[in-house]
Parts: sequence; C-alpha cells; structure tokens
Amino acid sequence: MEFIVLGVVASVFVASWALWKKTRSPSGAGVPADESSIKGQLTSGERTIHNLQVSDIVTHLGSDFLVEGVLTLDDDGAVTRMYRMTDGAKVRWLVARPGDGNPLLLEEKAELAVDASGPEAISHGGVPYRLAARASVRVVRSGALASSRTTDRARLYEYASAGEARIIALAWPDTERADATIGERLSLGSFDILPGR
Repeated sequence: MEFIVLGVVASVFVASWALWKKTRSPSGAGVPADESSIKGQLTSGERTIHNLQVSDIVTHLGSDFLVEGVLTLDDDGAVTRMYRMTDGAKVRWLVARPGDGNPLLLEEKAELAVDASGPEAISHGGVPYRLAARASVRVVRSGALASSRTTDRARLYEYASAGEARIIALAWPDTERADATIGERLSLGSFDILPGR
C-alpha cells in the first residue's frame, strides 16, 4: 500500500515539474522565460520617484501636489528627474537622483542666488552649503514648466549642508545666475504617489 501511495505522489510530482518546466520555456504558452521579464510585466504600471508622469499626484504632509512638468537631466546615462508640482499657488520640486531612493523636496526662493560657475561653497540664510556633486547634463522637458529656457544642455550642481538640507542649481548657457531650489531629503515613506492616468 505504501508503495502505491509513493508511486502516485512521485507521478504527480514529475507531471507537475514537467508542466512547470514547459511553461517556463520560451516556447511554452506565451509565458515569459525569465524572472526579470515577469517582474517587468508586474511592475510596469507602478509609479516610483524615478518614473512619475505629468498628471500624477504626490501627497506629502496633507498637501496633494499635481505633477505639471518634468525635467529629465541625463549625465551619460545617470538620469536625474526634477518634477514641478503644484498644490494651488504652492510650487515644489521633487528631485529623484540616480541610485538614491530618498528624493529631495525643494522650493524656489527669489533671494537664493547661486553663481552659474558653480562655486565650491555658498551660503543661504546664514547656513553654509558645500558643493557635493556637479554634472554636465542633457535636458529633456515635458509638461508645463514655468521656465522659458529652450536649450538642451545645462550644468547641474548639488550643494549639501548639515543634516538633510540641500540646494539644487541648474546653470544654463550664457547665464550668470543659476536657477536654484532649496529644501531637504525626504524618507521614501513620507509621501504617497497616485497615478494620474
């Protein structure tokens, strides 16, 4: 009796294994052959800080920000994305840097002046900032952006102060002053993303 039960279990196991193997092969019933393609199919519709789109909603501390425009800054394949977001008259920039899961939440300040040459150190409101990174980037725009800049090249500077405080500055050709934003790093769990379409 035990041999019969063992034989049935073994047969079911072999049949299950053969069926599983067939569905995992490239020719099996249209099922992807590798796990990376399966993962790609499952997550293709998910939004992250690295693939937000115009009309998505980002919620942070009771504010619902609408993504109105995107600046994609490409430094030889290392892509930083700057999302212009609004909640009524309030404008913020969410910045997602390559390899960093914690984005920056920044705002424009009229009194924030950063020289387009990208000095090693700057000060704002009595707080010192040091240059942490610089890159020459190719710029791609989408959506509504307030800037009238049309060039496709810029210099990107990131300045860091104590703690999580940051300044991001974009220097455009033939300008003496960079477009600068100031704010801090966020933890990934401090906001929510709702796809707009």
